[in-house]
Amino acid sequence: MAEEMAHDLRLPIIRIIEGSGGGGSVKTIETKGAANLPGGIGGTRSYWYTTANMARVPVVGLGLGSVAGLGAARLAASHYSVMTKDSAMFVAGPPVVKRLGQDLSKQELGGADIQTRAGGVDHAVDTEEEAFACSRRFLSYLPSSVYELPPTLACADDPERAEESLMKAVPRNRRQVYKMRPIIDAVVDKGSFFEWARISAARSSLGWRGWKGAPCCCWPAIPFTMAAHGRRKPARRWCGTPTSPRPSICRWSI
Repeated sequence: MAEEMAHDLRLPIIRIIEGSGGGGSVKTIETKGAANLPGGIGGTRSYWYTTANMARVPVVGLGLGSVAGLGAARLAASHYSVMTKDSAMFVAGPPVVKRLGQDLSKQELGGADIQTRAGGVDHAVDTEEEAFACSRRFLSYLPSSVYELPPTLACADDPERAEESLMKAVPRNRRQVYKMRPIIDAVVDKGSFFEWARISAARSSLGWRGWKGAPCCCWPAIPFTMAAHGRRKPARRWCGTPTSPRPSICRWSI
């Protein structure tokens, strides 16, 4: 299986997901009296690799249609997840939810707008081609596994470049908000910042950037909506896995 090969060969894996995972639908419970999980359909071996790869190789999940059940779990359990804007992701689909008293469409239940705001999926794009392009760029910043170092990217930016805008970027008034993204663009290599997640209604941003050609993970708090301490713990947990440096760009709020 692909997950096992990625694990053993220490290779990145891109999960292209559409449909359900077949782990045990409501229909299976009605016909057999029990779901297939845990332990059904080949046991738990494949799910062990699904989770183990998160600490070993870069994992990308692409939701390219309606994704439900175990498919949704595999999409969410990835380092970078992308879905097309006409796709949807949910544990159980509209027919199941309707039995509970709510008549919702797929988009209302788990469309791209819902999932990106809730943090279930990192990024939403218009087409499948854009999803593949985002995956390629995301992986270009990463090594093949945690046993290697990140690649050094080509950099044409002037190392002596000075940005006068930084002198006034942060207000002296600590209670005054400011825009973080122009600061990031000014500090890092020109054109290198790849923002691949605006987390929980844009309270913070997560992206890869180049710093003298070296890829770094950047997780700045967005001062308009979030205090800096709200993003410290997940930044340490994620950025430490693929052996990438993680310079901090933040300002503590009082």
